[in-house]
Amino acid sequence: MNLFAGPTDSNFSAEINLYGCHYNATGIPGITGGSIDDMKEAIKNRAAKKEIKPSVMITHVGGINSNVDTTMNLPNIPGGKKLTYLQFDMPMTAISDLRNLAQDDPFFNNLADICDRNNGLWSVEAEQALFAHYDVK
Repeated sequence: MNLFAGPTDSNFSAEINLYGCHYNATGIPGITGGSIDDMKEAIKNRAAKKEIKPSVMITHVGGINSNVDTTMNLPNIPGGKKLTYLQFDMPMTAISDLRNLAQDDPFFNNLADICDRNNGLWSVEAEQALFAHYDVK
């Protein structure tokens, strides 16, 4: 078992049989990433078959201008993965807070509606709308 990216709930726990770790060669690394082969398997075998849904890990989206501040303050920002788009400027924003950006740009109401239709998750549709809004080719 490879606990890639970690859970977002700091109280998430499970019992483990340490006997099995030794005698059954069970390994449980907790790392920030896996090998190239781990990533290939996750994409090809798991995500493509819809056995896993990586989008549930993404809780925030932002543009290149938000990258440094987000990285420097990562321990203080709740949630899971922060997705940064390098093609445009946009504040790092929780998906659940996208409507707050609509005060300055009504497009973000539409983007929030797209996420709502996808159970509050980031999606290909949301990304395509964002790219169209910022005229990214």
